[in-house]
Amino acid sequence: SVATGLTPGAHTLQLWVQWFGSGNLWTVDGVVPDYAPRILGVQLDVGAGLSAPPSVPTDKLICFGDSITAGARLPDGSSLGDPQYDYCQYVGQGLNSEPSNSAYPGSAWGFAGIVPAFADMFGYYWAGQPRTLTGIFRRALVNLGTNDGSEGDGSLIAAGLTALRTALGSGTSLYVVTPFNGISMSLAMTTYCGGLSAPITVA
Repeated sequence: SVATGLTPGAHTLQLWVQWFGSGNLWTVDGVVPDYAPRILGVQLDVGAGLSAPPSVPTDKLICFGDSITAGARLPDGSSLGDPQYDYCQYVGQGLNSEPSNSAYPGSAWGFAGIVPAFADMFGYYWAGQPRTLTGIFRRALVNLGTNDGSEGDGSLIAAGLTALRTALGSGTSLYVVTPFNGISMSLAMTTYCGGLSAPITVA
């Protein structure tokens, strides 16, 4: 039981999952890790009920990336990630979109030793657990650096963005963040992201 002896009235339950690294998600013999948390349901006492869920924006945003997008190196200096406070949350708020985070430390356009190359990764929650992207998200944002040492290999970027564009469908706007190390991706952005060449400023 999560709680017993509660007084009559409304109560709020929050569940937090302790941070775990990409190795816990992608290198378990190619199968779904048995220690990845999965909530299968909620059982209430007789006479209890669930309140109406809070409203969420209609538009949905998904952010793909590495440890930075996963929330690592937050202002408190912690090396642990907390997706509740990463930039994807703030971008979602600024665009009035419900944010979704699909980021794994060590990931890159190519294979970086743990996480598969981006083109082989974005379609999965983790190893063995595929996800559907078509027709769900209004916007998608990709922010990947060079964890794989590729130094912005154009063929890897093109392969990843081509596959993602197909998976998302034409109804999703796709944005690519130029890596913080200054590597230019203007060609890839022009070809696959509708000519986006300037940053978006959200008041």
